[in-house]
Amino acid sequence: MRSVGMAAVAALLWAQAGSALASGLDSEHLFGLTEGTDIGAAGEREIELEFAGRGGKRGNAYRALSFATALKLTITDSFRASPFFAFDHHRIHGIEGLDDRNRGSLGVAGMEFKFRALDRTKAPFGLTLGLTPSWGRLDETSGERVIGYGANLFVMADKELIPGTLLMAVNVGYAPGASRNFATGFWSHDSGFFASAALSGRIANGVFLAGEVRHERAYGGMGLDRLDGQAWFAGPSIYARVGEAAWISAVWSAQIAGRAKDDLRSLDLTNFERHLLKVRIGIAF
Repeated sequence: MRSVGMAAVAALLWAQAGSALASGLDSEHLFGLTEGTDIGAAGEREIELEFAGRGGKRGNAYRALSFATALKLTITDSFRASPFFAFDHHRIHGIEGLDDRNRGSLGVAGMEFKFRALDRTKAPFGLTLGLTPSWGRLDETSGERVIGYGANLFVMADKELIPGTLLMAVNVGYAPGASRNFATGFWSHDSGFFASAALSGRIANGVFLAGEVRHERAYGGMGLDRLDGQAWFAGPSIYARVGEAAWISAVWSAQIAGRAKDDLRSLDLTNFERHLLKVRIGIAF
């Protein structure tokens, strides 16, 4: 079903290619989960809708769905603020270490800040720094009710290898968090590290196809203290401009290698999932 869904999205994007405009190349979403450094020009506003699905753990059935909305406000050519919120739904049945549930709720809310230190059109490469503080009501993996606080600190770099045709991007990030479980009252602390690299090439007017490799590590403790597991992911993405003010992208990422702490089995399906599918739509106004 995932492959059919991706084929349908790809067909839709290709159908839009004839009307897609190539005015003003924006690198932010050309690379899949890896992000480019562009943040828009001062005064620009955009609504972004994101639909994401995660699945694949050891056991019977695991599906985590999310619908997020963000308002992107570019304050200056170098600074952007984006409030966001997301609703999550978990369907879990017969999964190792997780309680069965079929429930949805407001998952997380927060604010993303981006500061563009180097403009890729004027410097040898682009460089943007980001910070995303957030507050959550659901545990991302188990769907349990919690009160959670977290942050994502990240660095993004990109460069046009062939102007307007081939681009590359690299991201590195660190994400500490703390949460209190409603059922037990206990606090837990964790952190994560990720690094990714991607290439994106233009295949039609306003349409880009990308390939991405990403590495993630999960830790107990907020300071990257105790490694709980690590995983490698890879997958394709496609991006298209739709008219003058909109765009759409689709990403599929699969875990190709990994291992959880004290687990000799291949892949880390304790801290991460096997598959991720994400579709984003942006509309400027």
